Amino acid sequence: MDKKERFQIAKQNVLKRFPRAVTLADSRGKFYVEQDGVDICNKEMNKAVRRGAGFVELDLIRQVKHSDTILEAWLNAESMIIANRIIESNTERFSDEKISNKNNLEG
Repeated sequence: MDKKERFQIAKQNVLKRFPRAVTLADSRGKFYVEQDGVDICNKEMNKAVRRGAGFVELDLIRQVKHSDTILEAWLNAESMIIANRIIESNTERFSDEKISNKNNLEG
């Protein structure tokens, strides 16, 4: 599979989840994929900022760097869709509330 085919597959996969996603360049000329003003690869950071997280919490969130090529930007976005799905499902599964309820039932 050549780079063009891989790019098309990655872009198609991202557009399934984010139909209005586009490629943008930052002030340093690095590329990233965003939808509605939100960097797809750094959605967790954006969510934390919107809910008013402090510097300590923001420091714990790993930020994905912008890419040198458009291909890398779309590959990163494709990978982060999978990572975000895992993060969201584990966050729900292992929420503080569920763990405390389970501990109260066992105790």
